[in-house]
Amino acid sequence: MVDSADRPQEGQESWEGKFYAAKEHFHTYPYVWYSYITVFGSLSAALAFSYGRMRGSENRLREVQARMKLLRMQREGATASRGANPSEQKPL
Repeated sequence: MVDSADRPQEGQESWEGKFYAAKEHFHTYPYVWYSYITVFGSLSAALAFSYGRMRGSENRLREVQARMKLLRMQREGATASRGANPSEQKPL
């Protein structure tokens, strides 16, 4: 009787076979793999650069919005201290 510990696991043989097939394909057709690396590496770099620019734009936009809110609060405070009627104020 064969002990279950002596047998290789069922998924392991499949995984090893796929690994060795991919390794053999890499050594047979290296230009294909290098082109994949070049294309997907460039795409990843471009996406990372775009994401960084987007985050920078968001941060600048938040700063501008905070300044505008502060200016609006200052204007409202200045007009209220002069005794102006808020319903007569022009919208911003």
